[in-house]
Amino acid sequence: MPVITIKTTITTRFDIPEGLSIDMIRHQALPVLSEDEEGTDEVGSLQETALNMVFLGDADPRSRTVEHSIVEGGDHP
Repeated sequence: MPVITIKTTITTRFDIPEGLSIDMIRHQALPVLSEDEEGTDEVGSLQETALNMVFLGDADPRSRTVEHSIVEGGDHP
């Protein structure tokens, strides 16, 4: 059976206040992002809802991965 992948990307840009470094921001913010299982579950649930509409209720996710990153600059890979 063919497999599809759904990827939901949310990119948010912030101005960095003077006196803060990217390393300091990563050190303090990434653990908070990783702890938010409820938010991750909501995005996964939205994806499942969309596919259940198409598959007539038979969508069963095989796996789910979550990746958080904080990068410098305006472009995010």
